[in-house]
Amino acid sequence: MLATIALIAAFAIPRLGTDVILDESTSELDTSVTAGPAATETPPITAPVIAEPSADDPPPTPTVDASCSTNTPHQPTGTLIVVPGSTVPSSDGPVKTYMVEVEEGLGIDAACFADRVDQVLSDPRSWGGREGFAVQRVDVGEPSFRVTLASPATTDEHCLPLVTAGIYSCWDAHRAMINVWRWETGTEEYANDLWGYQIYVINHEVGHGLKHGHVDCTGVGDLAPLMMQQTKGLDGCWPNGWPLDQEINVLPEGDA
Repeated sequence: MLATIALIAAFAIPRLGTDVILDESTSELDTSVTAGPAATETPPITAPVIAEPSADDPPPTPTVDASCSTNTPHQPTGTLIVVPGSTVPSSDGPVKTYMVEVEEGLGIDAACFADRVDQVLSDPRSWGGREGFAVQRVDVGEPSFRVTLASPATTDEHCLPLVTAGIYSCWDAHRAMINVWRWETGTEEYANDLWGYQIYVINHEVGHGLKHGHVDCTGVGDLAPLMMQQTKGLDGCWPNGWPLDQEINVLPEGDA
């Protein structure tokens, strides 16, 4: 029991992402954010035991480099490639489909990135599980939304007129645009938990696509709301990558 509590605490509390609502973009950039090395498997982090926002067990810890790096140079082309593959619906609810895209030449294992996205979005603590709809990855047709990993320059281009300045991610009206620099480095607040940051940034940007706006830290020592701009700082809250109870919308009957 104590080991389980410790694992949950380590997952819930560690680390850092817009509608055309920019998550991390701002006209007043936070220049204090610095890049750190990409983490592999993360050691336990000592922190107070805080209850998970929802489900009991964390998703599996990645067993390979958390950044999905192929250790090849970044030579992005600006071309977004749909990652082949699909999943079954995550539940019996109405289905929202999504595609996963990776910019050509990023030096990232596209299948690895897609697996990360699948794990996060199908987790019962994510938006679908909490708001009563299913998610399903597809690679053909027109999906409900897309999750895209792209270079800083391509992210900036897609996020306009929002200013992402090469360091932030955003929701661009069709896609959760995830900046590969953030994907590989995370933030200071998530310093020892790159996977935790990746969970946050996926859920945060997809949250904008589901019409969730930004919120603030509710109080020092509280679990940070998912839709807080955690990339820019935590204001005394603890890092968190899952929607909290107060962020959940009741899905209208028949609305997928």
